[in-house]
Parts: sequence; structure tokens; C-alpha cells
Amino acid sequence: MITVPLYALLIVYAIFLFVFFTFFIINFWHIFLTGTTNFNSFVVTMLVIILSVLTFYGTWYFLRGTDWQQPLFTLNLSNFSNLFQPGGNNNEFLNF
Repeated sequence: MITVPLYALLIVYAIFLFVFFTFFIINFWHIFLTGTTNFNSFVVTMLVIILSVLTFYGTWYFLRGTDWQQPLFTLNLSNFSNLFQPGGNNNEFLNF
């Protein structure tokens, strides 16, 4: 029986944050490198920063009491062992 814990979602979220911050830094660097530091770029950049901070705070606020050791799902491989054997009941893995 294979159990995937809930903290596997944290790993996926951390990968997403890494990609997000990478693109954010590239975008921020591009704004200063090309010299497009006008009022519009400032407003849009501040809007993205404010929405990002609010999103990260909301994520922390709603997930702070979560027990990350709980299983996300459990995969019982013994149900699939008779799947390719002739004459067996091949519908065992459909039982809920």
C-alpha cells in the first residue's frame, strides 16, 4: 500500500513559487534594463507585488492549521495484482 502524504502538495507549491519568482525577477530586471521606468510600469509592478503578497498571506492564513502528515490518497496495489490474470475477477479495483 502506497500512501502519498498531504505535504506532497507543498512540494508542488514550492516549485510553482520558484518558477513565479524566477519570472518575476526576470520581468523586474527587464523593466530596469530597458529603461522603461515610467508611471505605468511602476503601477503595474506595484499591483503585481501587492496581489502576490496578499495571495501569499492568504495561503499562509488558510493553511496554518493544516496537519501535513495526513494522507492525500492511498493506493492499494494488491487490488491491481490480479488485473492481467485470466479467469480472475478483474473488477476488484472498482470496489469502493
